Amino acid sequence: MARLQQDHFQIFISHKHDDREVAETIRRELEELSPLIKCWVSGSEIVAASDWRREIHHGLGQSHLLLLLFTTPAHNWDWCLYEVGLFMRFEESAARAVVCLFDPRGESPGPLANVQGVPAEAGRMRDTLLRPLLAETWRVSDDWLKGPLVPEPRDEDIDRAADAIAKAFAGALGSDAYYPCHRLILDLRDVAVDVDGGIPEKAVVKAGYGATTGYTLSLFGRAEGPSPRTWGDIVHAVGGEHAAWRRKLDQQFAAACREELFDPLIEPFPTWSRDRLYRPILTQVRRRSGSREPEELTLLLVRDLAPPLVGGPEFNLVRSNARFRSEVFDEYQGDLSAQLAESGSAVYRAIRGAFERVEREAEALGVFTEAQVRSAYGDDYDPDALQDLGANWTSARRRLYRALDDQDRAATVEQLAQLSDLNRRFMALAVGRYCKVLTEER
Repeated sequence: MARLQQDHFQIFISHKHDDREVAETIRRELEELSPLIKCWVSGSEIVAASDWRREIHHGLGQSHLLLLLFTTPAHNWDWCLYEVGLFMRFEESAARAVVCLFDPRGESPGPLANVQGVPAEAGRMRDTLLRPLLAETWRVSDDWLKGPLVPEPRDEDIDRAADAIAKAFAGALGSDAYYPCHRLILDLRDVAVDVDGGIPEKAVVKAGYGATTGYTLSLFGRAEGPSPRTWGDIVHAVGGEHAAWRRKLDQQFAAACREELFDPLIEPFPTWSRDRLYRPILTQVRRRSGSREPEELTLLLVRDLAPPLVGGPEFNLVRSNARFRSEVFDEYQGDLSAQLAESGSAVYRAIRGAFERVEREAEALGVFTEAQVRSAYGDDYDPDALQDLGANWTSARRRLYRALDDQDRAATVEQLAQLSDLNRRFMALAVGRYCKVLTEER
């Protein structure tokens, strides 16, 4: 069904309130190209005390073309996309009469994948939007029945308009920020957030320039395919449903929402191709205005050159035992009883924190699982001896943690001494095995 009028070609300009000046510049430039072009700028055409919804419906219903100004992906575009949806309901073929101007460094929004997207740079707008609009108007909107708006448009007019629109659009983009790292940004606005339950799997990945790039999504094998992606898609793509890194990240998210500090996450996750390891670092949780509810979070993904890439399970055993020695037992040797008496709870917390840091890395790498230990020792694997050492270690570790919780000075000193001795015995076995592996012919 044709639009109600044919005396002028109406363009509905949908935009964010912050981009009002850009919309007005585009209105001026388009209307100067032809006296037949009239622009309806969303928001500015509505008079006070009017039924604004009815005004918008009328503006959409009388328009031959909808032009969406998609500037910054990080903003909320729900209302603009709503306007696009209303416009496309007027005709089944209306998708061809919607044009999305977007940042040349990014892409148009996922929900508009079936409409024409035009990068807001002068050359592309001149060739794919302005010239066809003037000289082949029916290609832009088949609701227009009166032929070309300008049968023979002048190049200088089109160039002037294209340059002015590109300049105005670029001004709305702000500074050209470059992020020298992988960033994963999640939108939490439309999902129920149970802070203690961790990051919701339904949280939507914000994609595009300034948000999550396709290069980052490729780490999860999700650069291509349907949009939008969710946090659940990301986690499942790398088998992280029950992984240590995800569990720790959920704990950090809960702590951040409660405004509590937390230790850096050291557990890595493997990429989709399983050839690299990355550690997620929670750097920001944004809240809704006037609320404590989180609306967005940012994760940095940092490449981790972890032991599996530089030494295998034999080296992992040596490394973990060496870390226990240098970061726990050597650090708290000497007159520990006097330290505990002098500094009290601070030393108890420090000992536990040091012990847990090494344990977390060992857990993330699977250092002390039976399969890894068996693989590390190969033909030298002695299950009885190693299992006895492991059982003694587990028992002493449990007693140490109980002593630390109770701030029992004597028990803490005793259990640390016992664990230190067990660690020396473990290390002797691990170093012996690693040296043998290094001297073997491959």
